[in-house]
Amino acid sequence: MEHRDICRVVTSDSIINGEKPDKAKEYFESKSRELGYSPSSVYTRNSLVEIRDAVRRLLARGCPVIIVTGGTGASKWDLSVEAVRPLAEKEIPGVGDLHRVISFQQGVSSAWASRVTGFVSGRSLIFVIPGNPDALRVLFDIVGGKLDHVLSELAGEKVHSRKV
Repeated sequence: MEHRDICRVVTSDSIINGEKPDKAKEYFESKSRELGYSPSSVYTRNSLVEIRDAVRRLLARGCPVIIVTGGTGASKWDLSVEAVRPLAEKEIPGVGDLHRVISFQQGVSSAWASRVTGFVSGRSLIFVIPGNPDALRVLFDIVGGKLDHVLSELAGEKVHSRKV
């Protein structure tokens, strides 16, 4: 695999303004390294343009896995899904389906209102998840063991065969 980067876009006015810490950073970096990836994070305001520009720059850089945290609720300031969708060629709705079910089973009663989803853009996977650190744990539980497989498929490699 050409790139082993995993890039996180944190959409949080309060983190940028220094009002609260990035509580997911340590886990993100640790889990990414455990999976064999080099983690990096960028921070944006809750702005459609800023989020889209950050993701666009990461795509241009060739980052194969991009995780956008925050902005998945139903409020007027939850813009991450709308920012990312125009950059994608395909949607991977199963990521959101599983994320909502697992989160609900773990006691997050409002998980049904989350708009978690996954996307494909070129040879990159983009996941849009809530900003809560637990949401990142759930995402890694869902996709962590299969990232290399799916990225190989996106690179055009035949990674499985069909048996007739």
